[in-house]
Amino acid sequence: MTGGPACSSARPLRILPMGGVFASHTPAALKCVLGSCLAVCLFDPEARVGGMGHFMLPTRLDQDGDRRSHYYGVYVMDLLINEMMKLGAQRDRLQAHAFGASRMLSLCEQATASAMQNAAFITSYLKAEKIPLLSSDLGGDQLRTVYFSTDTGHALVKRQDRGMLAEILGREQQYEEELLRMLGDRSDNVTLF
Repeated sequence: MTGGPACSSARPLRILPMGGVFASHTPAALKCVLGSCLAVCLFDPEARVGGMGHFMLPTRLDQDGDRRSHYYGVYVMDLLINEMMKLGAQRDRLQAHAFGASRMLSLCEQATASAMQNAAFITSYLKAEKIPLLSSDLGGDQLRTVYFSTDTGHALVKRQDRGMLAEILGREQQYEEELLRMLGDRSDNVTLF
C-alpha cells in the first residue's frame, strides 16, 4: 500500500503464521497470507523499529479463561507494542498499516460477522491507542499477501485470486480446531470463520 519496496535481498524474509508476532530493529521483510484474519504492521520512524502481528479474532469470546491467547488481537497488539518498545520504539511515535478481514465465505453470516469484527476492532484499537493508521486494505472478499519492511515501514499488499481459498480455509480450520481444544471444546462460546 505504501511506496517503496518491502523486500530485497538485503532483508531476510520471515513468514509470520497466524498468531505470530515479530519486531526488529534490524532490516527484515515480513510476509503473511490473509483471509478473514488480520495483520497489523507498526513502525517507529525515528527508532526505525518495525513489526507485525497476525491474529484471527479481536478478543476471546468467553470470559472464563485466559484472554492472552496468541490468536486474539488484544493480546497480539499488546505483545507487538511491548516487543517494539523493548527495541527502542516509543508508543507516541508508532504508525500503523492494517490488512485483511476478508469475507471468505460470502454466503456465511458468521464469516462476514467475524471479518467485520476484525476490521472494527483494529480501527477502534488504534484510535484508542492514538496510533495513526497510515494505510489499510480491509474487507472485500479477496485473499491478500502482505509484505512489510521492518526498517523502512513500507508495506506492500498483493490481492490474490480465490485459487488459494482452499489452502487458507484449511489453515483457518486447523487454527479453529486448536482454539477449541484450548477452550476445552466449548464451541458454543466461540464464533469462528
